[in-house]
Amino acid sequence: MLLWHFVLESLGYFIAFRLYLHERKTAGDFLRPETRWTLVAAAMVGAAIGSKLFYWIEDPARTIHQWNNLSYLMAGKTIIGALLGGVFAVEAGKARLRIRRRTGDLFAIPLAAGIAIGRLGCFLAGTLDGTYGVATSLPWGVDLGGGERRHP
Repeated sequence: MLLWHFVLESLGYFIAFRLYLHERKTAGDFLRPETRWTLVAAAMVGAAIGSKLFYWIEDPARTIHQWNNLSYLMAGKTIIGALLGGVFAVEAGKARLRIRRRTGDLFAIPLAAGIAIGRLGCFLAGTLDGTYGVATSLPWGVDLGGGERRHP
């Protein structure tokens, strides 16, 4: 089951990148290629840092307790942290490059598609890798094998 998460998350990255390239080719891009790739790199680094920081902040007591456990520190990530970290890094990069225009239009559809595919992997992984969602009593809650209904 754990394989589903890896496969679909990887597929999400791949499809999102291909959609981005298609959007850029179809719609054009007002930025020079080196400037665009600088912002893409900033988004990737910001997303990686943000996803990890939010995972650690999510349960500060556990993080403090596990601070010397490398497998814990490397294990988790959050999509909200990734989005916020990516946006922050891109905006910081744009400020440094003195870019005033919106630069995210090419990423909207690819990002949504990549997230949707990756979240399917979280859903199919069940409770094995900790990406299963929070407990709920609402009707759309799903028991993923832990005996508790969760938001998918």
